[in-house]
Amino acid sequence: MTASAIYRADLDGGNIEDVLITAVGERVSLALDVSGGKMYWADRVGRSIQRGDLAGDDFEDLLKHERATIGMGSK
Repeated sequence: MTASAIYRADLDGGNIEDVLITAVGERVSLALDVSGGKMYWADRVGRSIQRGDLAGDDFEDLLKHERATIGMGSK
């Protein structure tokens, strides 16, 4: 399996930076909580919803499921 990553960049597409790179996973459906300093994403391969700080550190599973996770929604 290839590495899975989350990147960030300036609004003009410049200054691309790695935020989170892992050996496995398929990140889908990214959500940001800027005021709380967190980002949330679904990992289809790991079948989980995860979060980490905006720098890409301290990430953790919030929810694991027996089937693939394909996204997140809001109410």
